[in-house]
Amino acid sequence: MKINKNKKQKKVVRYMVKPQYFQYLGLVVDKSTDIEDETIVDEEGYKAIIQQKIKDLLFITETTVTNKIDGTDTKTFSRIESKLKEGQLLIFYPGKGYTVPRQEFLTVEEIKEDLDCLDFSEEALKGE
Repeated sequence: MKINKNKKQKKVVRYMVKPQYFQYLGLVVDKSTDIEDETIVDEEGYKAIIQQKIKDLLFITETTVTNKIDGTDTKTFSRIESKLKEGQLLIFYPGKGYTVPRQEFLTVEEIKEDLDCLDFSEEALKGE
């Protein structure tokens, strides 16, 4: 197939990945962070109790899950200890408690600053 590289498109428009607008609660830890928190998820046939503590940058999560699988009652327990770094961000996920995020998070103010830097002029939006 022969391609005409000089052929122009009739209309090209700039697109962006649709942002997620859900706002999560979070905190940045330091040496003085001292938290004890419990999250309980109780649904039909499933119950999870997530207990979390942070003190002296040691983050401990203990999870107890009871559920019914094919008529059999099951109970599991896990304990995770993590040594956090000062300045590390933790995000609170409903039903899961605090976690170290796997993706980058920005504050609402930082998002506003990023948007202020974008060019929303008619020429820019048309791709010119």
